[in-house]
Amino acid sequence: MLKEIQSDAFKSHGKVRPPITFENGLNIVKGPDNFENSIGKSTFLMIIDFAFGGNDYVEKLKNVQTHIQDHTINFTFEFDGKAYRFSRSNYAPDIVVLCSDGYKQTDERWSVTQFTKWLKDKYNIVNPLSFRSIVSRFFRVYNRENLDELLPLRMHKNEGGGESIEAIIQLFDLYAPIERISREAADAEEKKKAFTEAQKYNYIPVIAKTKYKANIKRIEELAKKKLDLAERSSRNLLDMDSESSAALSELKAELSKFKRQRSKLYNQLNKIKEDKESGSAPYRGDFSVLQEFFPEVKVERLKTVEMFHKDISIILSGELKSAEKEIWGYINLLNVQIARIEQEISGVQTSPHLSKVILDEYARVDKELNQLKNENDYFDKLEELKDLYKSKTELLTTQTMIQAGLLQESLNSKMTELNGTIFVESTTAPRITFISPKQYEFYTPNDDGTGTNFKGMVVLDLACLSLTALPAIVHDSYVLKQISRTSIEKIFELYAASKKQIFVAFDNLLAYTEKTVNIVNSHTILELFGGEDCLFGKYFGSRIKK
Repeated sequence: MLKEIQSDAFKSHGKVRPPITFENGLNIVKGPDNFENSIGKSTFLMIIDFAFGGNDYVEKLKNVQTHIQDHTINFTFEFDGKAYRFSRSNYAPDIVVLCSDGYKQTDERWSVTQFTKWLKDKYNIVNPLSFRSIVSRFFRVYNRENLDELLPLRMHKNEGGGESIEAIIQLFDLYAPIERISREAADAEEKKKAFTEAQKYNYIPVIAKTKYKANIKRIEELAKKKLDLAERSSRNLLDMDSESSAALSELKAELSKFKRQRSKLYNQLNKIKEDKESGSAPYRGDFSVLQEFFPEVKVERLKTVEMFHKDISIILSGELKSAEKEIWGYINLLNVQIARIEQEISGVQTSPHLSKVILDEYARVDKELNQLKNENDYFDKLEELKDLYKSKTELLTTQTMIQAGLLQESLNSKMTELNGTIFVESTTAPRITFISPKQYEFYTPNDDGTGTNFKGMVVLDLACLSLTALPAIVHDSYVLKQISRTSIEKIFELYAASKKQIFVAFDNLLAYTEKTVNIVNSHTILELFGGEDCLFGKYFGSRIKK
């Protein structure tokens, strides 16, 4: 339990206030009877929340931070008779310092998260909620966002109904049957989301229902065409996929190219052979017969020309042999490549004599067929993920409503009990109804007045305090001022009967019954007035002198 709060910033008439101590049960911060505002009642409740690990004291009370500037809040919790002292400052609110007697700071420092985990352990709270999620929604202080009397389960204005309901189910230790299904539903949603994201960025195809149906028809047509092509090729393609048939078609094209090149080289060899044969005529050195018919011919001249031709033939013969050798080298290289391709073709289990036209068509048909099948497979997979998410969500809804029904029965029964112990029979107890996993109604039958709704919220908090591990509640005077005087007396009777800590700000006692006055006076732990008797010893509403 929270045992004490102290700060050198708390002053009265220039002097530091003594530590404010608390009891197990009702603890009241009392204000004057003249409705004087801005004296520090709500601020002190915010400081109590600060001691319980909250941040609103620093984040929302900017006026206080401006006027008081750097200061430290010291506080003590007591568990099993042992005191644990801490300090937390407004200038370093993320750090909780462990202290010895007299709030002498030690070197040990915790984060706020560590501190609230420690509090949760010390309060023996075992449900999956964080400590702040447990207490924050029931610490109702002006300037916080949990004062909506029609949505009393809400921790802040941005919290959805589903979050509020789930948190209360957890607080009442009714979440176990939901937890596994909730994880499965979240996993199903994540898978569906990942799949649609992949389609969004075109990693996988996305098709509509009409395209899906058209694909089915086209798949039937292509399957028949594929079978026809196989039959035309003596069914050699039945076991061949599009990749194999495409590879075979490519190999055949490459083989044809190499064979054409080889044929050209063979033609060149034949031409060289002809050239060699034409240039191999024997050399004739005797021109006597020629002289018999042409006595005037110059034989020596003819011999010179003949020797020139012989020399040319020798040169050309050498070049032709070199060219022939080079061509044979190319032919041998081509033969190696042709042999390799023919071996690869034989490895693709089909006839090497199939028409390239048929192979190309088969590959095209098979490729389109697989593409359409993949599109429809992706469509079916998305529908499967949608169905899975839907079924898990429906199951989660069913189980959540079962647990919410148990919670509703427990809360309504306790609120009726609390209401009946102190109010006259004609006073109707508040009720909560869970409409769906994300929506609930909180009301008092036959009475929708503002005061009645706030009274209902107080009774709800007391019921939760009684039925759960919730360690404390805080009610600001703003909440209580909305409630009728008669009901206030009964509310304070409920407060006084609590075995857990309740922190309340209250003022204007003259307007209430004698019993209310007696209860308030007997449980007051801090009394504040205006002027120098404000919490910090000064009133912020006055103009600051320059």
